[in-house]
Amino acid sequence: SPGAPKEFTMRRFAPLLPLLAAVSCGPKPDPVPPVTQPEETSPAAATNPPMDQHFVQANEIKMAIVMGDLEAARNPARWLQNNLDPEALPARWRPHVPKVKRAAKDVENASTIAEAAKGAAKLARTCGDCHTDVGIELGGPEAYEPTGAATPGEEMHRHQWALDRMYEGLMRPSLEGWNSGADMLATAPLHGEGAGEGVAGQAAKVHGLGASAKNAADWNQREDHLAELLSSCASCHEAVGFKPGN
Repeated sequence: SPGAPKEFTMRRFAPLLPLLAAVSCGPKPDPVPPVTQPEETSPAAATNPPMDQHFVQANEIKMAIVMGDLEAARNPARWLQNNLDPEALPARWRPHVPKVKRAAKDVENASTIAEAAKGAAKLARTCGDCHTDVGIELGGPEAYEPTGAATPGEEMHRHQWALDRMYEGLMRPSLEGWNSGADMLATAPLHGEGAGEGVAGQAAKVHGLGASAKNAADWNQREDHLAELLSSCASCHEAVGFKPGN
């Protein structure tokens, strides 16, 4: 079943243990950037629940998929479907609500991580389309500053930072944010010494996705890149038998 942990040996898992520890115990994702509401939005219609909560739920979906946890992705997807009320939004925003809910429903109904990843990428893209249409501007991410030595934890943190920038790149939307994440993803190391051929192959695929992401011709192609990237991250964790709580 999707939630059942895979059998693995310590020898196979050991090369990535420091990296995976960095995901669950290391630096947390950057805070959700603040939202600047359009001037014409009245306080009563500023969104209920607050817009920041939409981003929190979308980011929870992203992280659950990366960790290969379908059930954890379904919970925030249900929240988005149940808590987005078009009547609580300005009139110009309302046509986008069904699209957001459909993308969230795709995540909830997904039977595989690949399907959930497509739903999550569609969700991010749909949010970005809404922001563009209604004129919402999101603050940009701070520049990434390495902590120093190229430790396994630092290397995984770079990948996490890159994925966050690309996800936000679709949601804001921001080509600059997308490209900054793609640049980092294409160069940041992923696996430690002694990693098996399968893990090394997954790492090469992720690096390749980063390199090709900057060549995407439009936001449709960027959406497809993000879906494949989310799924590839989960596949790499699966390749070493990693599941949440391990």
